[in-house]
Amino acid sequence: MGRGGEWSPRTYCASFFATLAAALLGLRAVGSVAGRLEGQPLLQPLWATVTSRYPWLLGHAGFAAVVAFVAYLASCAYFTSLDLRRSLETKVQKQYFPTVREMVVAGLPQVVIYYAANHVWYAYGYQPIELPSLAPTVPALAEQLLVAFVVGDFLIYWEHRLMHHFRFTRLHIHSWHHAYTAPFSWAGGVVHPLEDLVVVACQVAAPLALAHHPLAFWLFVALWTVLLIEEHSGHDVPWAPYNWMPYTRSPMGGGAAPHDIHHYKVTKNFAFVFCVWDHLFDTFEPVVVPPNLPGRIRSEAQKRCKLSTDHVSALAGDRLGKRA
Repeated sequence: MGRGGEWSPRTYCASFFATLAAALLGLRAVGSVAGRLEGQPLLQPLWATVTSRYPWLLGHAGFAAVVAFVAYLASCAYFTSLDLRRSLETKVQKQYFPTVREMVVAGLPQVVIYYAANHVWYAYGYQPIELPSLAPTVPALAEQLLVAFVVGDFLIYWEHRLMHHFRFTRLHIHSWHHAYTAPFSWAGGVVHPLEDLVVVACQVAAPLALAHHPLAFWLFVALWTVLLIEEHSGHDVPWAPYNWMPYTRSPMGGGAAPHDIHHYKVTKNFAFVFCVWDHLFDTFEPVVVPPNLPGRIRSEAQKRCKLSTDHVSALAGDRLGKRA
């Protein structure tokens, strides 16, 4: 049903919010029952072990930045392997793969800056925090993750849309990110420093305001970072939210397939993890295969990678044939 576009945006949004409400109520009910049972939380042995072994590392307010950096490197490495192997099965814009030079130019400055920032923060600005002795229950962990994703995603949608709305921010700040009409993993983090600060503030607003457990916060930061890279990877992988969330390929799940469109149709598909915001505020552009690229972008991509459309189709056919 999601693929055929048979549901109206109103029905899509109603389905999303009904599912969200049911999930939150269900987690709260399970958590209430679990709270009445005797015994320690399921995650307590893990929590006790890591906090006792690595108190200095985990007991710093900036540990979430370390988590984000590690998740960033791991996810970029994964998508780099797909680009180097020329994974046509997953590639959205099959006429273009980033060169090694493009990946280094986009990625190396970020790696240096993020590593240096984490090192300086730990070495010269260490901010100790008191870690709770108890781990969160699994229902509480899941509930906090869900809330953080929904609130953060809503804030990011409007941050992103407002960056495009105002001429100054569009031309002088957000334009850094739109240097790429065919995004790839290392390009996902290419943003103006001012926008980077705003994005981080949107990301951490809910966990900090609602005093989420540190474990939930760190896990959220890791997952959020991975999905940020996936969204800009240019690869429609099976584990993207777009492909596995309820109402598959409908507004519930975002990812590279819908967001890739935004980089050549900049008034569409602002959303990140949940495409529901684009449907709710009338900025959604459905995914089509092959992508409906503007002629200039298509010709530039073909020229840069030196592959004709026929050659790409032949390669794709060969690879799919081998898989079969």
